[in-house]
Amino acid sequence: MLLDVLGQNLLHSWRHLRRKPSFCIVVIATTALGIGVNTVIFSLTYGLLPRPFPYASPDQLVRSRTDSTRPGQAGVDISIPDLHDYRTANRTFFDMGIFAERNIDLVDGATAKSINVALTAPGAFNGLEVTPLAGRTFLEDEAAGRSYQRENSPNIYHTR
Repeated sequence: MLLDVLGQNLLHSWRHLRRKPSFCIVVIATTALGIGVNTVIFSLTYGLLPRPFPYASPDQLVRSRTDSTRPGQAGVDISIPDLHDYRTANRTFFDMGIFAERNIDLVDGATAKSINVALTAPGAFNGLEVTPLAGRTFLEDEAAGRSYQRENSPNIYHTR
């Protein structure tokens, strides 16, 4: 039954195409143009709109910086002792962590390459509820006497 109706529709379309080919070409071109424009609009929208962070609760993330007393310096990174004080006095947040991005030079024999690294304090990944791609995070007792810990990207190992 369904195939009979489909066959009748195809036969009717073929007769129309033979009688008025210019109209069919305009219909096909308009449909193709509509599909193409729709694809472009949705592709641009998908590419330009920000996507949510890949964390368990991105709507609960807060980033803060401290003000600098020096003129011309907008904000400075929070220090480890300040982080400890904030964690002790915290009554609102699930967890707190700090990070700082830096460019460093990776020297391999006679060649040097500038790479971007993230310096973190222990526990920085706990609030994000994520784990490193390789290895483990630093523990609190490993950071005794240090200001930051370095988290390496796995890309460093693949490119060296």
